[in-house]
Amino acid sequence: MVSLSVRMKDPTAIIEVGPGVYFLESDTPGDELVRLAEERGINVFRLDGHHISDKATFLREAAVSMHFPAYFYDNWGSFEKCIKDLVWQPANSYVLLYDRFRSFAEDDPPHWETATDILRSAVDYWSREHIPFLFYSGSKEGAHFSVPNNGCSAKHMEGKFLEA
Repeated sequence: MVSLSVRMKDPTAIIEVGPGVYFLESDTPGDELVRLAEERGINVFRLDGHHISDKATFLREAAVSMHFPAYFYDNWGSFEKCIKDLVWQPANSYVLLYDRFRSFAEDDPPHWETATDILRSAVDYWSREHIPFLFYSGSKEGAHFSVPNNGCSAKHMEGKFLEA
């Protein structure tokens, strides 16, 4: 799995990278990133982290955003199973944009780490299936995107984001 820190002037570059987890800065708003990805046939899921501050709200919002089936239960095992299945959302590529992750990362660090571990595992799984799965997370109220790496706290991520 790839982990990079990159700055991009051209927002289409996020779609052209291979599967992985990235620190990314882009001045392009999230809605524009979604439009650009969808124009290229990529299935985009979007989480608005504004109200996500714990495991329960994260799982609920992920289930809605990713259209999880009725058999989804509010637990990590079910989340991992669903994010590695996605048969109900067939695509050649997937992108998960997670705006405003800070509340969850700071208010519930152990569960934030579990969520990011599962998302990294999903990137690895889809890579073995030859289907790109990319995870981007917004750190500046949806204006910039960065991706957590190796379970770093939001403060550590912000430092890495600013140093990139």
